[in-house]
Amino acid sequence: MPSLTDASVESVHQSLDGVRQSRRRDLDGKDSSTAEKLRRMMNLGQFLQSHALSFFYLSGPDLLLGWDSDPATRNVFGLIKANPELARKGIRVRQFGQQVIEHLGGKRIHPAWAVPGGVRSGLTEESRQALLAWIPETMATLKESLNLFKGLLDSFKVEEETFGNFRRCFSHWLRMTGPGSTTAVPLASSTPKGKFWRIRFNRRSTVTTSVRQSKATPT
Repeated sequence: MPSLTDASVESVHQSLDGVRQSRRRDLDGKDSSTAEKLRRMMNLGQFLQSHALSFFYLSGPDLLLGWDSDPATRNVFGLIKANPELARKGIRVRQFGQQVIEHLGGKRIHPAWAVPGGVRSGLTEESRQALLAWIPETMATLKESLNLFKGLLDSFKVEEETFGNFRRCFSHWLRMTGPGSTTAVPLASSTPKGKFWRIRFNRRSTVTTSVRQSKATPT
């Protein structure tokens, strides 16, 4: 059974992001298309195992057993007891994501695999066939789980109207700049009353701001 910890999420992100930063700083050029696809595959593997953990291990007990059920049994072990087949399938989905990471990087957690300009090793034919054979089972479980989740939505009408419904501020980058660019990076932020802030940073760490009232007020 895969471990309940999710250390592979941050380790994969940190590994790939660190290599991207290194490439931007030290290399002039792009990674090969093969390396880019393999890195994307690694990232999708961690995305899958992370979301399987979230849905089946963490959210599943609340959604499937009910928010008002006994807290002593409203957990992954209670879910295993109530619906052992679904719990088993959820474990298998997460295991598949972890296997994608392991087949590429050699291990599930902290794989020292991505390097500036490429990756340390490719995907062997044996690993490729093993993962391909697992895909139909994973897809069937994902479709089943999605349909199950959709069937639960009607029972949460009250929660849909109130959950997360509060006045709040928003902020986001307006656009990304390329490696070595000296263009200022704009950041936008809006207040609950609709005031819109536009902030620009440049390489000299100077900041300019402008304020205007937006037409729409965030809810």
